[in-house]
Amino acid sequence: MARWLRHASLLALAVCTACTTGPAASPSSAFEVTVLESGFDPCALLDSATVEAVTGESIHDASEHLTAAPIADVRDCVFFGGGAGVVLLSVRQVSTSTAEGEGLVADLIEGYPPDAEIVAGDLADGVPASEFGYCYGIGSCFSSLAFSAEPYFIIVTIPRAFGDVRDAESLAHAVLQRLSGS
Repeated sequence: MARWLRHASLLALAVCTACTTGPAASPSSAFEVTVLESGFDPCALLDSATVEAVTGESIHDASEHLTAAPIADVRDCVFFGGGAGVVLLSVRQVSTSTAEGEGLVADLIEGYPPDAEIVAGDLADGVPASEFGYCYGIGSCFSSLAFSAEPYFIIVTIPRAFGDVRDAESLAHAVLQRLSGS
């Protein structure tokens, strides 16, 4: 119940300033990401227009918050629409290897409800990902996609009222495009 309250309270917050800037584009055509900086703003990896296009919801704010993810060193960008959190983009604030990301997925498995549905796979070539479907009581269900794109470990979460794991996957691909500069 405490985790649900934490998750729900983060979705309800709307006091931070909207994020309006993105990361510098990387000039490479191969999958390459920029170095993670201390205090990295997770809102820099996804824009409101993309969230609107995927979810069909009008986004009025994108704000950085402490995380709802059950792992350490993570900050969230919450995309708000109509008074509710439509998408949470969680980014680990320390450089994380793919192998470390696999360990973090194990931590997520332990942190989500015991009946969570989990499917491992790949988001893209060389980008391992795990899908999570879980509920904290009736009406508080979420779909998440966790993936490693060195040096990042990222989780895209959508309340099921606004989308499903395919939508989380579409947003994760948008994040990968931003990271690679294409």
